[in-house]
Amino acid sequence: MANTSGFCLSRNPHRLVESPQEMPPAGGARMHHLLTHPVWTSELHCGIVFSVARAAVYYFDFSGYPAAASAWETDGRDPLTVDQSERDAVLGKRMQVMNAFCLFLHHAHLAVEGQYEAPQRPTAADVIHVDAQGSGGWGWNAMSRVVALSADGDQLMVHPIPIPLSVIKEAVRLLDETLQAEPQAVELASLIGRALTSSSEGDFPAAVVMGWSACEFFIQRKWRLYYTQSLQNRTNAPPARRDKELLDGRDFTASVVTQILRIANLLSEAEVTSLNQVRKQRNNWAHSITTPTRQASVDVVQLAVQMFGDAYGVNFTVNPNPGPDYAF
Repeated sequence: MANTSGFCLSRNPHRLVESPQEMPPAGGARMHHLLTHPVWTSELHCGIVFSVARAAVYYFDFSGYPAAASAWETDGRDPLTVDQSERDAVLGKRMQVMNAFCLFLHHAHLAVEGQYEAPQRPTAADVIHVDAQGSGGWGWNAMSRVVALSADGDQLMVHPIPIPLSVIKEAVRLLDETLQAEPQAVELASLIGRALTSSSEGDFPAAVVMGWSACEFFIQRKWRLYYTQSLQNRTNAPPARRDKELLDGRDFTASVVTQILRIANLLSEAEVTSLNQVRKQRNNWAHSITTPTRQASVDVVQLAVQMFGDAYGVNFTVNPNPGPDYAF
């Protein structure tokens, strides 16, 4: 299994990252330089090394991430002999990191440039595995995009649309903060990013289902923290294991929990109203195939982003409205 993976985004193939370095060489080496030569590199706290090439190709050196991959090396196991389900789990964790980065890149364009850049979610087919064995490690979509970039190399050089390096640094900052939070944080950022992309593409059912899943996680997280702290305040000690297991095992519905949290002043009346409206649209879709509204998809993404910031202190902005590519 490859350790270094990367991708280029399909909707901005003519953008170059600003670079203080000299211009790329001429001739056949030019495109290789644009696609592979790092403009900026940053090591994240979890050990992932991020870099970006001038043609806005984003690379992640995942050596040792997640921990399961490190265990393979420690045990001397050949990744190609590891059970497929284990390899899928590692790839899934790495894809979550890349999708979370795309979510924060969307925010960074808004925050730094004041510019809407359509959110995107790379899939395994979009990813370049630089040191992969076998087929060279190029996902089909990734290869087709690189071919398009190569064919348009002159336009890249003559009329580039610059991406400020400050945009990329802002996205990496938020990704790093997320990776330092709870283990589920990066998975939730990835989920919110997928909901955001679905909303921007007019896929309102997918946006509502994924966005509500994130919101419900935060509701249950807030509920567990509330009852644990309440019991501890009453007894001056952490709740007994038996009591905690009893409460953890009860299947309180999201509707009941949100009302308890409202009474405890941990959710506002407006938040509860919005959550209930979105939950109803999600249930209508799940049980009656009634398509959610555009507003529901926008609301649920905004709620998920707000609750993510409340939970982890990682605050960012998004624009979940359908973008210019969405048309009736």
